Amino acid sequence: MKDVELNILPVKTIWIILSILLIVNGFLWFLSHLDRLGIFNISYPILAIGAGIFFLSGRSEIDKISLRIKGNSILINWHGWIRRKEIRLNDIRGIYLRKSEVVIIRPGLKVMKLRIDNLEVSQKKEVYDFFVELSKEESLTLERQFNL
Repeated sequence: MKDVELNILPVKTIWIILSILLIVNGFLWFLSHLDRLGIFNISYPILAIGAGIFFLSGRSEIDKISLRIKGNSILINWHGWIRRKEIRLNDIRGIYLRKSEVVIIRPGLKVMKLRIDNLEVSQKKEVYDFFVELSKEESLTLERQFNL
């Protein structure tokens, strides 16, 4: 089964702009508080500049989507999530494909909704194809609910 890895350009652009704003904010804060350097006036710019550099480097992968099969689990890293989630295939009772989201039903656990309305058509197709192929290989219940 083919893993899915997608970059979301609008989210990446927003994170680049916010990262640059964080770095500029840190420098300006430090320069404007040179006359009264206290613990907060030194630590805030360092944290702001550090966070800006971290997000600018792309290491947070907050703008990426990845769906991978690892053993008997799916590793899902969705845009906007801080940590990836691991779902055991045995816990999945159903997958619903909708126009704006993919819903994964897990009895006794929280229903997982993966929003896809901000993806391009080709990216949506890749996500749909991943779950269709997964449901065929693992004999999972799959329903297409495009009228909802």
